[in-house]
Amino acid sequence: EQASTYTITLYDAEDELHIADQVRADLGMYDQQFTLEATTSAGTRRLTMRLLEAPTAFESGEWEGKDPHLYGANTLMVSAAAEQPHWAGDPDTSAWIYGTSTTFEHPGQPGDVPIFPRWTLTAPGTWTLPDPSWGQEIDFQRLGHDDSNLTYTSPALLAGEDVELDANADEPFMITASGGLGPWMRGNGRELIYPVAPHTPPTNFTSITLAGASAGATATIECDRWYSRPFGCSI
Repeated sequence: EQASTYTITLYDAEDELHIADQVRADLGMYDQQFTLEATTSAGTRRLTMRLLEAPTAFESGEWEGKDPHLYGANTLMVSAAAEQPHWAGDPDTSAWIYGTSTTFEHPGQPGDVPIFPRWTLTAPGTWTLPDPSWGQEIDFQRLGHDDSNLTYTSPALLAGEDVELDANADEPFMITASGGLGPWMRGNGRELIYPVAPHTPPTNFTSITLAGASAGATATIECDRWYSRPFGCSI
């Protein structure tokens, strides 16, 4: 009886080598960032990271740490850190237009991590904006206060001083203006206090007011979507 010999290729060695090479290239170097993406039913979440040390292959098995061209497999230990350590979805925005809007819908925060709203205000005028506590008074040393209806009043903005307000205390300036630092210097240290608490639904406010402006002036809020995981922990 004549024996037959068959050669079965379970992988393409060149493809495996290319994949391993591409993964390493996409991680970049220490002065570069790479982004992980997770696709969910509610959209894409991203986590941006930077290498702490050179990626290394696991070396516990006989094939690990070898050229993937030889074995058709490759493992990689990646040590990295994230400046913003939360998975981020696409931000939501909402706008209030002077002379048109009667109520303002705050986008809230469906995720499980507090987020810091960012406002864009057109000039001229003096804006009053909602800065509610969302039940977080004790976290900001405001024990005994009820800040559920707290507001923030901007410095008087001059023509050409459109501003951006960022409630994140880690940012160097809460107020940045297209016309320079004048609004920040006139702000007398007043700042937005509260982030948006986790699992906060969209909420209507009537507390936006504007003095010294004409119809069409606009306040726009942008709220990130932060999650502790790539999937789940609310939509």
